[in-house]
Amino acid sequence: MAEKPWERLSEASALLMEQERSAITEDILVAIAREIPAYTRPLEGAFGEAVRGGVDQALIQLVAMVRDPETSLREEGRRIYFGLGRGEVETGRSIGALLAAYRMGAQIAWRHLAEASLASELDQRESNLLAEAIFAYIDELSAESAEGYAQAQAERAGELDARRSELIDLLTRGRIGADARALAEAAASASWSVPREVAVLTWHAELGRAPVGRLPQGSIASGDADIYSALIPEPHDSARREQLVRAFAHIPSGLGSAAAPHMTFRSYAHSRAML
Repeated sequence: MAEKPWERLSEASALLMEQERSAITEDILVAIAREIPAYTRPLEGAFGEAVRGGVDQALIQLVAMVRDPETSLREEGRRIYFGLGRGEVETGRSIGALLAAYRMGAQIAWRHLAEASLASELDQRESNLLAEAIFAYIDELSAESAEGYAQAQAERAGELDARRSELIDLLTRGRIGADARALAEAAASASWSVPREVAVLTWHAELGRAPVGRLPQGSIASGDADIYSALIPEPHDSARREQLVRAFAHIPSGLGSAAAPHMTFRSYAHSRAML
């Protein structure tokens, strides 16, 4: 395994980072709240603790790894930054804000340490290596957070797919009836806007999910071992209808009649017959 830049740093760099840690942490927190739009709010409560803890732990961990590359703090750090990435999904932010905060933190840390290294008469070679270590380390933290973000996104997508599959089953099997409130709640949990009318489109499961990408905006689909079913909102809209006809011109499929949402099961039956 290739040697990491911090593994070549001396104890002098570790001491320097320890001395500057508090000042670096405070400056980074101020800059994040001021410069990163997604975080321009008081760093208070659980959110503030998470940000402060992440910044402080990053510096503590880097010092520890200079002294011992195999430190157990590294595993704890991975959990923290993986978790920060997951948290961005939960709060509805993109990963870009967190990565921007990391880059800003690295720049602020290096600015402090560059000034401190001059005052402490750290030699130029060590100072250059310290800069390399800081930015390489931030790249690792960024990768860990990006991994956490991707995992949380995948889990959320899986949960949404499950809720949409359940909604489609309720409607195509006629299990939800004319209860408008129950329909609204089921649709909200599936992040689907209930249309005035809906039509069901079906195709054989052997074609897989590929046709989903051809559906008009606002459509949702799910499948099993036998068949895929898609709910097409507002099927009487001429532009949407033309899009559907073009997109599925060469795909064996069945389009059911338009129906009120609580009568979707009739459109589903027509769709299966057409298929």
